[in-house]
Amino acid sequence: MSSSAPPYALAACLAGHTSDVRALDAYTLSDGRLVLLSGSRDQTARLWTADADGAFHAQVLEHGSGFVNAVAFFHDGTALYALTAGQDAVVYAYEVHTGAEMLVAPTPRYSLVGHASNVCSLRAFGSAYFASSSWDGTVRIWTQWECTATLAGHTQSVWSVLPVDADRVLSASADKSVRLWSIASPTEPVAQWDGATQAVRDLALLPDGTFVSAGNDGHLRSHSFDGAHTTVATVPAFVYSLAVLPMHRLASSGEDRCVHVWHGPSLEQVLAVPALSVWCVHALPNGDLVCGASDGCLYLFTRDEQRRASAEQMATYAQHVQTQSLSAGEVQGVRSTDARDALQTPGATEGEALLLRQGSRTERYQWSTHTRTWQPTGLVSESAAPSQKTTWRGKEYDYVFDVDIADGAPPLKLGYNVSENPYVAASRFLEENDLPASFLDQVVRFLEKNTEGVTVSPHVAADPYTGEARYVPGAASAPGDRAPAPLSVLPQKVYQSFTHIQLSAAHAKILEVSSKDSAAPLSAEDKQALQALITSLETRAEPIPVDVLGRLLRTWPVTLRFPLLDLLRAAACYTCTQPYAMLVSDALIGADWDALDAVGVDRKVAATNSMLALRTLANGFSAPAGPTTMDELALEALATLQSPPWPVLNRHGHTALATVAYNYSIRALEHTSYEHVGLLLQLIMEILSQPPTAIESECVYRALLALGNLLCAPCSASFTPAQRDQARDRALAWRQSIAEPRIETVCADIAALP
Repeated sequence: MSSSAPPYALAACLAGHTSDVRALDAYTLSDGRLVLLSGSRDQTARLWTADADGAFHAQVLEHGSGFVNAVAFFHDGTALYALTAGQDAVVYAYEVHTGAEMLVAPTPRYSLVGHASNVCSLRAFGSAYFASSSWDGTVRIWTQWECTATLAGHTQSVWSVLPVDADRVLSASADKSVRLWSIASPTEPVAQWDGATQAVRDLALLPDGTFVSAGNDGHLRSHSFDGAHTTVATVPAFVYSLAVLPMHRLASSGEDRCVHVWHGPSLEQVLAVPALSVWCVHALPNGDLVCGASDGCLYLFTRDEQRRASAEQMATYAQHVQTQSLSAGEVQGVRSTDARDALQTPGATEGEALLLRQGSRTERYQWSTHTRTWQPTGLVSESAAPSQKTTWRGKEYDYVFDVDIADGAPPLKLGYNVSENPYVAASRFLEENDLPASFLDQVVRFLEKNTEGVTVSPHVAADPYTGEARYVPGAASAPGDRAPAPLSVLPQKVYQSFTHIQLSAAHAKILEVSSKDSAAPLSAEDKQALQALITSLETRAEPIPVDVLGRLLRTWPVTLRFPLLDLLRAAACYTCTQPYAMLVSDALIGADWDALDAVGVDRKVAATNSMLALRTLANGFSAPAGPTTMDELALEALATLQSPPWPVLNRHGHTALATVAYNYSIRALEHTSYEHVGLLLQLIMEILSQPPTAIESECVYRALLALGNLLCAPCSASFTPAQRDQARDRALAWRQSIAEPRIETVCADIAALP
């Protein structure tokens, strides 16, 4: 290692978040003070400031709702703001008061609506503008707190955005491409770089005028703006984040429990972190670096001996790294030995790994070129013995896994015993968490991968949804008559709903709106009723007192109703003080449904309000008497939705509409004769008739499940052969438009139906 670049060592560990730290930024004040900003899956952001002795203190920012996946500092020329964004698709700006005592405003000064889905990246270009990117496939440029340009063209989520200069912006996408845009001419990209084999997750601009991209294929690629690119480094894991360090160094982090420090193509240092996912890494102005991890901590590393952690802190940190549990899948391909003297033989390269077996214990070691030693970095989990059982929900299991079903959802617990049929364990997990059966094979593969090497008695794996043995290519079978092959996912009988809400944020927003706009008054009685509503929702104390929402939704301006509609949507899952028919009426009136696509309507407001109204309809099926009540409202609801307001529906609105159709299809399954089957079929066909560029795969998937359910239902006997053929053809056309396994699976089921 070059003497001009001393190694990084631990400086501090900042604990406070209760879930994964997904985003980081840093800012240096005019007096030299360093400020950090972190965003987490715990639905908060935190502003970290250091006192004179170097200890950090945090202030909590209560983000709108959902996970915080992006943060940034932005100085608009007059004040400093902490920006947060994430699952609720809104960018929030909190003013930071930078006096002797650092204070952040308790509520956002600006709430910027525009994106239709999760915001996953925020970056600023000086005081000129900041950019945001989203799962909706777009980048938005914000100048003076207004969206001044929308850069649309990516076909999948835009994971990262990077301002280059006052006019140019780079974007990285799950569609495996990197694009360069001009803010002045935003309709088409200026340039595009392909070559990645999986999603591109982050970008970093280098001092020499080139930039680096990285992503799920593990490759770090160097690009020049003339279009050339080369692969400069590779790691055997997803790469989530990049950071440019001083002295021509680059840091990367990802799904391999560490931060890599690169000098050109050479791996200079591997910094072990006691967490599986290192979601983000950021360079600090003083040359240090900070990373955020899945254990909820921020870890600071420094090259400066004066800023290093104490010997005691370093020892504690090393112990956490040394004792972390590694799955067998994480150490596949790593050289192993049972010879203790193997630790006396130097490694060949920085970060080289070695497994040392000592009886029933297997330790992983990592070679450090700067200490010239093998450093312990974890214990490999062996096959669970009865004495090693873990208790989950009152039952003992050999394994209890944390399973990430979706990037926007918290991990779920999956208990598994090595002696049981993996399909039984997977189906139990799906049923406990109200997940669709289409995830069955994915969960089974997860179990098989993470319990490799465990020998159990042979059995024929039976699919718990059909009772039949799973098909194994090439397996022998007895001759004779056989029943038709069972369907993989159809029919589906679990209602889907939209239950997540941050009640305190919704309540605060209503109070804020009322305090700022005289057209949205709240009497003392209204405030008392709202507090009672919030308390009931928090404690799930039924009946939920929703009367106040009906009054306000009929009197407040349409542009200010969205937090009221959000509370109504949440209440719809429970028994309420008003009949559900009144909640539906309140939702449609509150959204001004009949005028959604009228001339002059604010499209952003209409998109949010219509989405929340549709979610209210979908949630009605989850209430205690919901299914029966929704049957009674079927004629009114399905007739209202026959001509959806497509011009104003956003991605969330599309999915909510398809969910209403899907939930009604379950009602059709449960009736021998369903009088509204014609209206339901028309709605499903209307959704599936949209151009592939107009709706996204989640909406299509739910609509296909709804169609499949309908074709499985007894009432489908009333369909003419022409109707069945048209429905089947409409469904199968989506096989060509969306190349996703789940789409292929449900289409195959529909094709197999008589």
